[in-house]
Parts: sequence; structure tokens; C-alpha cells
Amino acid sequence: MENWRRRVKKDSSLRSGRRPAAAEPETGKREREPVKATVRTAQPLTPEMTEMLAARLQKFSRQPVEVVNVVDPAVVAGMVVQLGSRLVDMSLQGQLNELERRIEKALAESMRTLSSWDVSVEELIKRARAQK
Repeated sequence: MENWRRRVKKDSSLRSGRRPAAAEPETGKREREPVKATVRTAQPLTPEMTEMLAARLQKFSRQPVEVVNVVDPAVVAGMVVQLGSRLVDMSLQGQLNELERRIEKALAESMRTLSSWDVSVEELIKRARAQK
């Protein structure tokens, strides 16, 4: 505590509540470093597509973006974009995975509903076949 008091006595900016001059933020606009966006696609992006994607990602992130295209045949169609810590999967495989997850969730909910009935699933199937 004593060291802090001595420091406040020596540095008048600390007494006034102002930051020391070295810690003052810059007033002029500074050019921001571009953020790296890794884009995985099945085919290489054309320069026009790269520019368009960089412009859209720049609007999204509100800072300059450098697009790095990685050709990955496993993507098949679409693209997977990683911008900083965000991952956006716009690939065909990603959409199929999402569809599979939704179907599994719907089936699980249906099975819970069916299990709460007094009739078994097998009995329901027999009844449905008998009605045909």
C-alpha cells in the first residue's frame, strides 16, 4: 500500500484520475490488421468469388478479412468458413448432418410419445397393416 501512495505522489496524472501518457489511446484512425478467414471448398475459388466472399465477411466481422482458400475434396459441395473462433458450415455434408440430427431428434420424441401409450409399437404396426 505504501508503494502505491508514493507512486501517486510522484505521478500527477494518477492523482487527477487521468491515465499516464504512455497508456493514452491513439486518436488517429489506425489501419486494422486483417482477420484470416480459412475457406474450405472442393474446388479452388476464383479471384472474383474470393473478393466477393472477403467483402461479405468484412461486413459481418466489421474488420478487414484475408481469405485463404483450402481445397478439400471431402467438402464435396458448398464451403466451410472459419473466421476467428467462428465456424460456419455451408457444405452439403454439413446440411446432411444437420438433417440427420433433426430426424434423430424427431424420432426420439416420437418414441417417447409411443412408449407412454399402453400399446406397443409392434401392435401399432399390426393394426396399421390390418387397416390396409
